[in-house]
Amino acid sequence: MKRVTIQEALGKYDSKKGYRRTLIKEEPHIKELRSFFGDLKEDDLSPSSLQKLALILIGKNTRTDASESGKAFEGLVNMLGGYEALDTLNDANYLTEDNVVFLERHPNEAKALAPLIVSISKTPIGTDIKKVFSIAEKLKNPQELITVFKELELISHSKNAYFFINILSLLNQHNLNSDEVMPFLKGADASIIFIYQILETLAEKNPSLITQPNVIHLLKIKHHFDFHTLLKILPQDQETLDSLFQSDDTYTLGQHFWLEDIVKNFKEAGWDLHPYLGTILSGNIKGYAVRRALKELIELKLKPELLPQIVQTIFSHSHESTELMDAVKTLHKAGLDEQFLKIAFAVPKFSDRIAAALVTLQKAECYNEATKVYICLSPEHALGLAQFWIQFSNAECSDSSQRAAMLKRPQCASYTAEVIEFLQQHKLNNEKNVLAVCKAKLTSKALLNLLNLMLESKILVQPRLDILWSKLSFIKTLDSGAQCLANVGKLDDLNFDSLMSDPINAVALAENLGGKPFPKDNSPLKNPGAQDFSTIRKTTKILCQGYRQGLFSTGMSSEQRKDFIKAKQGKTVEESQKEIVVKIVGYLGNQALEEATERHIAEDTYSSFLKI
Repeated sequence: MKRVTIQEALGKYDSKKGYRRTLIKEEPHIKELRSFFGDLKEDDLSPSSLQKLALILIGKNTRTDASESGKAFEGLVNMLGGYEALDTLNDANYLTEDNVVFLERHPNEAKALAPLIVSISKTPIGTDIKKVFSIAEKLKNPQELITVFKELELISHSKNAYFFINILSLLNQHNLNSDEVMPFLKGADASIIFIYQILETLAEKNPSLITQPNVIHLLKIKHHFDFHTLLKILPQDQETLDSLFQSDDTYTLGQHFWLEDIVKNFKEAGWDLHPYLGTILSGNIKGYAVRRALKELIELKLKPELLPQIVQTIFSHSHESTELMDAVKTLHKAGLDEQFLKIAFAVPKFSDRIAAALVTLQKAECYNEATKVYICLSPEHALGLAQFWIQFSNAECSDSSQRAAMLKRPQCASYTAEVIEFLQQHKLNNEKNVLAVCKAKLTSKALLNLLNLMLESKILVQPRLDILWSKLSFIKTLDSGAQCLANVGKLDDLNFDSLMSDPINAVALAENLGGKPFPKDNSPLKNPGAQDFSTIRKTTKILCQGYRQGLFSTGMSSEQRKDFIKAKQGKTVEESQKEIVVKIVGYLGNQALEEATERHIAEDTYSSFLKI
């Protein structure tokens, strides 16, 4: 209100007041108002002056427009919201400077506002009533003032009133209107503290992000605590916010423990994190593995043009990140380019093996389109296939069909390649020998071990190889038996021939010939086949002892035995028990011997012990 307004009210009063008031006595309240006016120095009334004016106006006892003083007072009091509004505040002892100033700005709504102001003033929020007024006035539609104020009054009585009011105030500071955002705040009590913290972070780091669409998205998400934790770690920009909004249902509380390190890695390397945010926040990546992989990647200092493909693949296949990084390191060490990287990354789970195979082929000058396709037909065994291709090529065999045949049993490739290489080193890589090895379906180093034993014992000659090739179905057993003899220096021509004469009993024969499973220096057992032989035989004897003592007695009558034999298609009880014992001990081996050998050891021990 301006000073001149009071002056005009007094002037109008003076022009119309009665003769008695002119000559005899001034109306007391007019006199008080005139004194107040005389003391005024400012052209626009200050809050304290407005408060004093309000107190003068409501002090008039006769509130009627029948008198000129009543008309003068009513005109002024209506500019402050009217007698009822001012009385409401005064009766509750809330006729404060701030409240009067607010009513002066909204005189037409003052009657409805006054009781709401009193209600709010009685709450802790009332100590900052100016902030409430500011929120109420920041409107897109000014007609919503009363509606918004009623909502603020309800909020003021809630346990989280402080956070609601401060959120609205913060949003107002960034040009968001109260009537547009308040509907979205309803029902946000459970997360309101975290919402406030998120908005504070945005206001501090990047205020431009406090927009109505972002706020609406923010109020709709489910995991505000996780959101805020991640937001503080990630770059605070719109792209990050969009990724967080889209991933709200997938990221988990535990992710930020490793995410912070990933962000640091990206900053250290100068890489852009944004293309990978969707994948990072998907909840499907193995975070600690990615963190480790990125750290290794930075240390490699690769060509920049290789990084996008590598990083994207690591994020997309984080559960294979160890294999992928092994592939990268293998190729980087060999100086191979992006083309080889693409080939290896085509099968992330076995990328390390493909990379090793590519390097092996390249070093042997055997890499071409055919060999690339060959190793990729069985990625799990890519390195073995590469080694086989190289060694088979070196052998210069005319029967090239063995390459295709090896693809049917790729698990044999590496073992086959090692033996062919051994034969070549010792001038024994003729086509007959190489083809015999290729067809042997090797699944262990047993043949290579046996050949080395023969070399050490000076019995590695073609005639003995010719005998050996026909016995390869028991190569594990033969290797174990030969090792027993070699341990005591008894692997000579005669004893070797003895083993070859009965390969399934090679370990037993070696034992009878004085062989030992331990080397002469008493070092730990190095012959797993001999250990399996001993375990199976010992266990079978224990079970047989139990059988002799009646532990397996069925207590069957003669009639029951007949029925049993009939049901088992002619097998007696004793034969069935033997079958069960053999099956039980068959599980004790560690595949260091052939299955046929394990079964034979059990059956032979059982029959010898019980004379069956």
